[in-house]
Amino acid sequence: LASGSVQVICAVLMELNNVAANQLRNALATRLAPGPGRLLSAAPTTSGEGGTGANSHPPPSPAALEHAVALNNCDVAAEYLVKLKAELDGMLGDLFGGGPG
Repeated sequence: LASGSVQVICAVLMELNNVAANQLRNALATRLAPGPGRLLSAAPTTSGEGGTGANSHPPPSPAALEHAVALNNCDVAAEYLVKLKAELDGMLGDLFGGGPG
């Protein structure tokens, strides 16, 4: 950053962004990949037995609960990324003397 060249700074920041984005994308894909199968296996089956009350279905399996937690974590991570982007966009004026655009 001490070079004073906007092009060098932008290139470094873009590379850092690419590395961080790829790591996050890979981590999320790894975490969520087995999820749909877990949720489907935990889905209640329709049969002629059982009542219509709240206790008519067994509780979800631990694997289904784990996937639901992973989905929630992805949602929270997305909110933090939006906040981070907004903060970084706000800092552009301080770094380069002008806002985005």
